[in-house]
Amino acid sequence: MTHSTDTIFLSIENAAHGGAFGKNPIPEPTEAQCKAGNYKMGRVSFQGLSIAIEQPRGTYRNGIDSKTGKRWTSRMAAHYGYISGTKGADGDGVDCFVGPYPQSEIAYAINQYIDGRFDEHKIMLAFPDEETARNAYLHSFDRGWNGLKSMIPLSINQLKWWLKHGNMKQPLKSENLPPEGLEAMTKKVHWDGNAQPYNATIDQVLYEIRQSDSGENLLLDAVSIAEIIADSDGILALDALVTPYIKLQRKMEILQGVMERMGTGIKPVAMQITEPFKQFGVANVAVVYELSDGQTVSIYFHNPDATPAKLSPNDDVISYKWLLNKKDITIVVAPERGQDLNIREVARRILKLAEKNSPAFARANAKRADRMQNIQSLKDEIVVLEGELKSAQNELEIAKVAAEDRKPEDTKPILPETDFNVDIASLIEALPGLDGYGITSLIMRTNGEINAVSGHDIKASGVTDADILAAYGKGLLREAAADDLPDNQTVVETALNPTSPEDYAKIMADPELQLNYQDVLDSFIQERIIAVRNALRELGWDGEKFKDLSKNGVVAKFTFKQVGAGANLVGYDVNGIADDLSKTPEQLAAEIDAAVPIQEDSKELNPAASEIEVPPTSEIEAESEDMKAAREFLKSVVEGDKDKDDLMALLDKIEASANAIIEAGKGEDYDSLIGAAAEKWASLDQQVNG
Repeated sequence: MTHSTDTIFLSIENAAHGGAFGKNPIPEPTEAQCKAGNYKMGRVSFQGLSIAIEQPRGTYRNGIDSKTGKRWTSRMAAHYGYISGTKGADGDGVDCFVGPYPQSEIAYAINQYIDGRFDEHKIMLAFPDEETARNAYLHSFDRGWNGLKSMIPLSINQLKWWLKHGNMKQPLKSENLPPEGLEAMTKKVHWDGNAQPYNATIDQVLYEIRQSDSGENLLLDAVSIAEIIADSDGILALDALVTPYIKLQRKMEILQGVMERMGTGIKPVAMQITEPFKQFGVANVAVVYELSDGQTVSIYFHNPDATPAKLSPNDDVISYKWLLNKKDITIVVAPERGQDLNIREVARRILKLAEKNSPAFARANAKRADRMQNIQSLKDEIVVLEGELKSAQNELEIAKVAAEDRKPEDTKPILPETDFNVDIASLIEALPGLDGYGITSLIMRTNGEINAVSGHDIKASGVTDADILAAYGKGLLREAAADDLPDNQTVVETALNPTSPEDYAKIMADPELQLNYQDVLDSFIQERIIAVRNALRELGWDGEKFKDLSKNGVVAKFTFKQVGAGANLVGYDVNGIADDLSKTPEQLAAEIDAAVPIQEDSKELNPAASEIEVPPTSEIEAESEDMKAAREFLKSVVEGDKDKDDLMALLDKIEASANAIIEAGKGEDYDSLIGAAAEKWASLDQQVNG
């Protein structure tokens, strides 16, 4: 990839993970929010298309089939979302998949069918080839998915035209698309006897040509013979004499004379005829006229007879394509495309267009020359800077060698502002050279000296003051045990683990420590809060993800402790019960739940409970053995006591159990249990497969 392509790729990846389903601390949306599209999505501009990314690559989409009641789960093989500002067959934005190859100039439109009828389109963007796009689509559905009816390749410019003008209610066909490069030129231009277009001016015609230029500036970029040959399928060998050259040469000289007499501001100054070449299996010859202002006019001739791949001396060649610079303008100057043209009349028309285009061409090429000069200047500057960098690197290497040769005592370590003790066991672990020297305690002093409390000379081990200081700076030295210290010494903490209950208690008792560890704690506490809320849900607490949970009329009120300018979370409590990290989220949730008063008639105190259909005890007791087994299995999956070594086998068992419940007519009663089991499986799969 080029640097710009790298940047586009990273922009797409950052956008994909900037939404609610990305790798970030944003809570995932509820099922209702997913249906409504009311949640944060990643946004990125790709080749002029505004893309909203709902699901990053590798994440899961799930839902319930409205016809069968069966829950489905699909892992996305590519980023999935829709093209903003469009309206597909379902009334929403046109769906799209975004692949890993942003430099691709070809998109693929999939006509998706369901039950033998057209459903909607899926657009595949940023894929290197059709096979990769096809696999990304199919692998984003269940095995055996047969929704791909057909796939139509189209350029990005054709895609933009179709999204604006196409019929989204019908399958896309290739013949529905305009020719590449002529998306904005769908009507022929008719001319009068004075080489002036009917019902329009030369300026208007030229404007429409520029509008169809797709931002590529083809109209401002002259063509060369080498570029024509480079785009061909190969040079042709002629039979016998090069008669076509003889006929063409004379005819093109006459045409050059016509343009010379026609021109007022610009005239042709040179003409070149290519060697015959093959294009799509047909013999071609191209003629290029260079105009006095640097523009080019090109004419393509082909040989559409019974032997189109071979050019014989008596074969007639017919002009079929006209270019002004690199822009195909045949549709503008050809009254009847596909028939032999009156090339003298067409030459007059093209020369008038060239004269109108000349000022813009001159400005564009002057800017291009300036840019090329600037680029060359930057290249020259890079060469100079690389030389300076190499020189600086050489000086750095010399300085490193000199530093290594310097005696240890020449360098005096910068020590902390206080005396402190060091745990010798951890010091030996960091600096093996100390092992066996009998050092039991060590004091680092503010005067720059490092002294062993024992009578042994620490320098005899070969370990320097700088070595010990480096080990300290890397956090490799742990706190000394109190009984390892002399009576007149106190323990000074060197590092704390903010996620351990003991160290967390120390941090919460010291406002300065809270500031020091605020960034680590903020991320950790947010994860704890999500885990506690999920555990409360398992205990029957109701409420959407972004709102308060409640049970039996009691609301779980989370009170947060925040510090620093960024208001980072360092602690919280729920209804006065603080999380001191000594309990698991499930244990803390159980303690919170235990404080909820038991209601004798919960339906009267909580009217919403009357709307929840719970199978009567008599129905549960009357369940079949298969039904009970299915329900207990799904419950065990949710509680996390299933082996995750064979995830595909586990998924099959979950699906079989869910089907057993649905076939028993209990799908609606146990929908939340089925959904929780599917989500648990997705979580296990993500842990194992990333």
